[in-house]
Parts: sequence; C-alpha cells; structure tokens
Amino acid sequence: MHAINTELQRNWEDQLDTITDQYLKWKSGVSLAEDLTTENGAQLTVDFDISIVDMYSLQRALLVNVPDDEAAVSHLMARGYLSTTPKNPSLAISLRTLEFYKHLRQRKPSFGVEAFVKVLCDLYKLPFRSEWRRAFRDTFEIFLAVIRRVESRVNAALKRDTPNWRVLNSCPACMYELEGEVPLRYRLLMAMDGNDSQKRMDHDNAGDVREYKSDYWIPLVEADRWARVTRDDEDWEDVDDHAMLGLDDGDGSDDAKLKDCVKNWKAAQADSKKRVLGIFDESGWFVSACRHGIVLWATDMVKSGEQFKYPMSIVNKAMDILGDQLVIGYDIGCSFQITLANSALGPRFQASGSRCCVNAYHGYAHNFKCQTQNHPNNIPGVGIEDFETMERFFSGSNAAAGLVRHATKFRRRLYLDLYMKQADADKYLQLGQMLYDNYCQALHIINDDGLRLDETLASDGITTEDLEHWQSDQREYFGSNLGQEPEENIHRVAYVELLLDYAAARDFADKKSSAFLHALPQDYDISQPGAKTYESTRSETQRLETARRRARDKVKELDEELGDMELRLGLETRWDATMPQYHETLTYIKERRYHQALEGLQKVVVQRLFELHRLNLSGIGYKARTLLAKAMRTRSRAIQSAVNKYNRAALDIGRSDTLDFAQAAKYSFVEEFELLKNSHADLSDARWKEPVIREAMKRHQRIQRAREEIIRVNIEIQRIYTAIQDEREEMTMVESRLKAEGDPLYVIVQDLNSYRKRVHQDLR
Repeated sequence: MHAINTELQRNWEDQLDTITDQYLKWKSGVSLAEDLTTENGAQLTVDFDISIVDMYSLQRALLVNVPDDEAAVSHLMARGYLSTTPKNPSLAISLRTLEFYKHLRQRKPSFGVEAFVKVLCDLYKLPFRSEWRRAFRDTFEIFLAVIRRVESRVNAALKRDTPNWRVLNSCPACMYELEGEVPLRYRLLMAMDGNDSQKRMDHDNAGDVREYKSDYWIPLVEADRWARVTRDDEDWEDVDDHAMLGLDDGDGSDDAKLKDCVKNWKAAQADSKKRVLGIFDESGWFVSACRHGIVLWATDMVKSGEQFKYPMSIVNKAMDILGDQLVIGYDIGCSFQITLANSALGPRFQASGSRCCVNAYHGYAHNFKCQTQNHPNNIPGVGIEDFETMERFFSGSNAAAGLVRHATKFRRRLYLDLYMKQADADKYLQLGQMLYDNYCQALHIINDDGLRLDETLASDGITTEDLEHWQSDQREYFGSNLGQEPEENIHRVAYVELLLDYAAARDFADKKSSAFLHALPQDYDISQPGAKTYESTRSETQRLETARRRARDKVKELDEELGDMELRLGLETRWDATMPQYHETLTYIKERRYHQALEGLQKVVVQRLFELHRLNLSGIGYKARTLLAKAMRTRSRAIQSAVNKYNRAALDIGRSDTLDFAQAAKYSFVEEFELLKNSHADLSDARWKEPVIREAMKRHQRIQRAREEIIRVNIEIQRIYTAIQDEREEMTMVESRLKAEGDPLYVIVQDLNSYRKRVHQDLR
C-alpha cells in the first residue's frame, strides 16, 4: 500500500503544473481547438469514452479525443473535468462539482465527503457507491492542490509571495500602521490557547507520507526546541477541555504566589485528573489570533496536553515578525509570563515592552491579586478587549473535529488549513461591523457608567482621584503577603495538635486500662455451674491486654514526639490548658478550619460556574450535556454540603456572616471569596472594601478602558480605509498588466479584484 500510494503521489506531482495551466485556461475560456494540438500542429483524434460525475448536468459519460493517458488528464482538465487517477483514467469529476463542494466544506466544516457523495448518488438515482467516495476524496485533494498552485501564482503576480506576507497583511486593522498616527501603548493585542477537539487517532497512515506545508503552521520541531528551556512539561486540563500547565512548588517566589491561580483552575477540573489518551497522535492544536479573530499561527499538540513549549514557539514567532509592544491574552497568562521571564526569551520579551494577561472570563477564576495585575479591566492600554478570541474560534472549528479524528496527518492539516482560510476571510469581512460594535459599546459604557459614576461621586463626596488612590491601596493590600501563614504559626499549630492527640491518646489508654482491670470479678466461684474462671475468660482478657498495651505504646510514642518538638522549638515547659498561648493557638486552629471550609466552598462554586458556562456552549453533544447535567446536580449537593461545613466553622469562631445555598451559588467572582477570607483583618479605614466604592472603582476602570478603545478603533478605521485604497490601486494595476500580456491569471485576478471591491464596499 505504501509503495502504491507513493507512486500515485509522484505521478500526480509530475502533472500538477500542467493541469494547473489547463485549469487556468478553462477558467479563462480558451477553446480546445486552440489548445489541444500535438507539437507538429496535428489535431488529437483518438477517441474513447470516460465516466463522469457532474451535479449540474448529471451527464454520465464523455467522449475524449487524446493519443495517450497522460494527455487525457490535461484534455479533461481543459474541458472542465479532473480525472480520479493520473494514469488510465476511467472516471472524472467536473470542476464545478469540486468547486461547489469546496465552498460547501468551507461553510460547513462538518459536511464530509461521504455525505456529499450520497447526495450525488441521489441526484444520479443510484445506490450509494463507496468507490465514488474514495475517488471523490482523492480527486478533491488534487483539486485543492491545483487551487493552491493557482493562489501561489496569483500571490507572485501581486508580489505577495514574500516570507510572512500573510501574517503581516491579513489584518489591516492590526498591521497596516500609518505614518503620523497616534502611538498606542500596546501596538497589537493577540490571544492564544490550546484546544483538544482536533485529536487524531494514532494509526497507520496507510501509505500517505505526504507533508502538508502552510504558513499557518509552526513546525513541531520548532515547538520542541522550547521544551528544553521550560521548567515543567506536566499536562493539565482546564474546564473548557483545554489542557493547562501547572506550576512547581515554590518557596515564596512569584511562582509560588501564583499557585493560587492554578489551584482555582484545578478546582474547575473534573474530580479525577484527565490524561491524554495514548490512542491519539495529535492530541489537539494550539492556535493564536489577533484581537479581530484572524489567525496568526497554529501548531499541533502531539501526544501531550497543553505544554508551555507551544505558546513559547508562538511568542518567539510574534516577536520575530510582529515586533514590540504586544499584549498576549492566555487563560493562564499569569503563570506563563513567569515561565517566559525565566526562559531564553525573557530578556527580549521584557525589553520589547510586551506583556501577558489573562482572558476576561477565565480571569475571574484567578485569585484576586492576580486579577488586579493581569485582568484586562486592570491593564491600561488594552481597551475593552476581552481576549476570549480563541474561545469563539474554537467554537466554530470544533465542527471539523469529527472528520479529522481518523484522517491521515496530511488530510487533517489540509482540512484545518481550509477552515482557517475561510474563517480569516469571514473575519476580514466582519472587520467593519466589529469596529462599529466596539465603538458603540465603548460609547455606551462611557455614557451609562459615567452617569452612574457621577451620581456615586456626588452622593459620597469623592473624586476619581480618590478612586484611583483606593484602587492602588486595594492592589497593594492584596499584593502583600496577606493570607500566607507565618512559619511560627505552622509550628504552633502542629505542636498544639500534637498535644491534643497526646491528651486523646492518654484518655484512650486510661479507658483500655480500666477495661482490662475490671474484666473479671474479684472472687471466682467455681462451685457454681457456668461460673467464669480465668481459663474461660483468657481469650477476652488477652484481647483487652493487647489493646491496653497498644494504647500505652501510642502514648509513649506521642510523648517522645512531643519531647523532640519541644526541644526544637526551645520550649522549657510543656503547654497545658492553663497557659494563654495554648488557648490562642486553639482559637487560631478554629480560624484555620474556617478558611479551609471557605476554600472548599470556593472550589465547588467555581466548578459550578464553569460547568454552567459549558452547558451554554453551542453544538455541545448529547453525551456531554448529559454528563454536565449530572455534574451540575452533584455540584449542587456539594455546594450545599460545603455551605453547611462553612457555617459550622464560622459559628465555631463566633462569626455571624453565615451563608445560605442561594447566596453562595450567586458568587460569580473570586473577589467575593477573597474579601470573606480576609475580612478578619483590620479594614475599618479601607473605604475600597465598601460595596458602593468597589462598584464605583470598577465603573471608573471600565470608562478608562472604553476611552482607550475609542482611540484604538479610530486608528484601526484609518488603517483599514488606507489599506483598501492601496489594495485597489495595486490590484487594478496588476489586472491591467496581466490582461495586456494575455496571461491566463488575468481572469482569476479579475474575479478576485471584483470580489474584494464588494467586500471593501461592505467594510466601508
């Protein structure tokens, strides 16, 4: 099979340039009489019939006049048909049918070859022909290869064949920078994320050794080189079925402080940690796009989850090609930025004035300290961008997942590439509407939030300067070592807990000793029938003696452990219930249990929030919906149990702020839990903790971001308008030149120019 397919591929490769020429002549309407002649000018006259498939004419056969098999392929292409084999063709498919399926597949990625062939069979009033399915699939791939060659020639004519031209020109709003425009704090906003829907089974490629090349894809070897410079390749998986990387245990460094974010993400996972199944080769893909949704690069995740080497390879590309002052949104952008800083890219990334951030929605699962630094609402210069671009992209691309699961490596990339091209074309068409919507949204925020903010400022007698000052105080407060348990407290707790265990062990040993001593009556009366004797109760006595001995051994073991700890802690006297430090530590232990109960409640609420989000995903399958609904029922019971545990712990330390189920279920942001955790601290003079002030601070930030958005949109509108004018002039010049030269590309460029003019009209 391997040799046959390799030979077949080689035969097609030998003819691709020739049939591409014939395709262009067919598109330009060149007649066969002008084209199909021998070298000495004689007309080709050998006749034979070939079966054809044409959804438009429903014709079943075609008379062909050629001298040999190789000429038959060119002859058929010139007449608008592509043969299913490069030699000895017995079946050909009309180019119009192939073009129709190409457009259909681009618009409906889940519409596979088999479904389309069944439609063709229905049109021809035939039962399903499995041989048609195989023939159509292979022929469609050759047709796409011809289209790629045509596109390559067009790009060369338009001088768009330079390295990285697509990335640097696909989004004029981001890339078409103009002289004299207002400088932005961050030149380009982009997002990236991994998705495991596009898995591919690890099976024999059945001889398909082709390698699909495209400027969308970063080669795996380029991503693998970054595996040697990242510190952790452990796979994690977050609630949206994207794998996520955890952090190593730290010692108070920035990495350790960010572990809380990872804990919150772990809280949103399934209860059992998922692992990438070994049955898959490509276990997903990692994709990046600009803020307008136009794809920059993608790379395959091979036999792994979402490892840092994949985003590292994209960041390296972005800095090489896109330049400085980038903001990169990533659902774990906080921890990724730490890894990035510690890598070979770190100094360069910092010098470029770039930074990472977390996505707006996903960011609410991060701890509040992280949000104050990395949430888009808190980053000057990013406008109202939410950086959830990849979530929207994956929502559409997931439709192609079912058709690439069992594909070969080549075909998987082929069809994903086809999807990305169409997705980019759609996003380009929507640029004008997106900018208009963003502009209206920004104005709405400024007007509505501004009115409410003015009312708050007037009623409380404060200013925006006060809000900014309190915002800084809040950031400093949560950015401190708040919530970190001092080492001496850890030792005190361990010592008192050991004392409690020791006291409990002594009580237990006393009970066992008492039970042993009272196991038999003081006087035996053997004259009485059935009276107890030592021999008759020996088994029970030995059992009690064993229990007594084990209890006393446990007391001795704990006493020795206490002695060692007291020696290390420098305690001259053993603590007891009469000492104040003993009671202080007991109180601290109760507060500690309160915080542990609160963290448990936070975990199940975060899980509930993300499961609700997943339930609302469009296109989610029945099985997934069933599992999620079951998880929601379980999560509701878990929340109720966690609320009860929290309330008991709160009452135990004398707190009155207990919760009910409805109140806990409404907690949408980690911020609420953070305030609960730290409400025991002295915040009596901190006005930012007041709900009204906190809401005013948020509104003030939204207004600032909205004003930044208007500035950015105005700049992007000018870029798009200028790019449209320049492209029109360029394409009109090239079209005129090709027409004068009689180049068959003229028709293709003319159609492209006409289409782009209509697109530009909609954009404007």
